[in-house]
Amino acid sequence: MKIEAMRVRPPGDVRLHGLRDRRDDPSGLVAAPHALDVDRIVAVPSRDEYDLVAGPSREHANAEPVAGAGRIVADLFGDLSSIGVR
Repeated sequence: MKIEAMRVRPPGDVRLHGLRDRRDDPSGLVAAPHALDVDRIVAVPSRDEYDLVAGPSREHANAEPVAGAGRIVADLFGDLSSIGVR
């Protein structure tokens, strides 16, 4: 019998993709919880949280999940007119 393990995604990754997928919701209600979580994870990590992810993020910077997350952050939070900043 073969058992395959599920790939576990970090909560920040899940929220980041959820926000990206729901950002065009006309009511804004579906994306709001994701936006608050992403803002907390991306913009205001504690020192311990930052230290926990900094090394692996650098080590795997070219891996598609990490590179993809970086593109989403740049798109949603890249400048003052970005949807995640407004």
